[in-house]
Amino acid sequence: MESGRNGSGREAGATARRPRASEGTATEQEAAERARQHAQAATRARARAAERDRRKSERPAAADAFSEEDDRVLTELARQVGLAVHNARLDTALQTTLDELRKQADELRQSRARVVASGDAERRRVERNLHDGAQQHLVAMAVSLRLARDILAEDPSAGPESGE
Repeated sequence: MESGRNGSGREAGATARRPRASEGTATEQEAAERARQHAQAATRARARAAERDRRKSERPAAADAFSEEDDRVLTELARQVGLAVHNARLDTALQTTLDELRKQADELRQSRARVVASGDAERRRVERNLHDGAQQHLVAMAVSLRLARDILAEDPSAGPESGE
């Protein structure tokens, strides 16, 4: 296969880039860049196929001459074969892109699930801290205040103004 792709379906020489966890998922700009690269690769593949077809259609000077009808039939056949090969390459590139998009969608779903789980865990931690810390402190202050009121109701001379 002369499409310029390696076994992974990427352009030869291109390095696979995985987004870091801090980056999240691919942005629209990255998706647009990948689409542009695929379009360029398809254009290059079409140009290579056209050049191969042109070179294959030239016959050596010492060969028997084809009739005009033979030339026309061979040219039409070469054109159709070239289109079929080109379509097969495009289909392969499309399948590769679809596989990458499916993988990115799965990674996005997993990332979202991790974010939701992390948010839930943080919410539970805050609720627990409020319940164990501030709420208990407020309850203790309310009990102390009630106790102070009860003491003042029984003995008004025990108030803060009577001691000075």
